[in-house]
Amino acid sequence: MEDFSMNAEYRTGHELIDAQHLKVLVGLSQLYGELLRGKTKEELYGTVENLEALLKLHFFTEEAMLETLGCSGMDEMVAHDAVFLRHLQQVFSDYGENSTTETVDGLLFLKSWFVEHVRHVHKRCVQYANGIERMVGLRLDGTN
Repeated sequence: MEDFSMNAEYRTGHELIDAQHLKVLVGLSQLYGELLRGKTKEELYGTVENLEALLKLHFFTEEAMLETLGCSGMDEMVAHDAVFLRHLQQVFSDYGENSTTETVDGLLFLKSWFVEHVRHVHKRCVQYANGIERMVGLRLDGTN
């Protein structure tokens, strides 16, 4: 069984961003379990919609916060976020035409991509944001 837990190496150190990363991993795990149980495309629709909404909220939150700070690599991050959403939609739209194994493989690819993106791009930018917050004594998530 694939591990979708939020381990320490995925943590950015920013409460709001880490909570959203956890919700995305839970959503991916839920979709993975439903695929393994053989749910139909129609039965998966709500789970996929929920995951897509979580991702859009997370990407919007993160991009807005990091753009405000002028974090380098924002264009790359925004492009990767859009590609991730397109791949999720493609994995779901192909379900039924492809075997369950191919769909699960597509989802596991997305999970790996998400985790690597968090470990490298997101973590670097959020650490930058945390440093700015400490310097000015302001929480960017509005929890001052």
